[in-house]
Amino acid sequence: KEERGNKGAALTTFISLAGRYLVLMPNNPRAGGVSRRIEGDDRSEAREALSALQIPTGMGLILRTAGVNKTVDELKWDLEYLLQLWQAQDQLGCAISR
Repeated sequence: KEERGNKGAALTTFISLAGRYLVLMPNNPRAGGVSRRIEGDDRSEAREALSALQIPTGMGLILRTAGVNKTVDELKWDLEYLLQLWQAQDQLGCAISR
């Protein structure tokens, strides 16, 4: 995280991977939902779209504002892309730690 006021930069173990329409949080199952900027009918439609996705156990997902009015198939494509990124990062981390 960037510096804020008198506080220096911070490091967190809560990784997030931003896609075109979604943000994947691989180690944070409690996080997730719909962007705070999405309001009204768009918000309820966004929740329905998220419920149609199969989010892996132990992961969280946020629908970004760019994901409003996107089809479930478009959101699934973005989720699959983010999961592939995470798997590649996870494999790289395992290889380095050996």
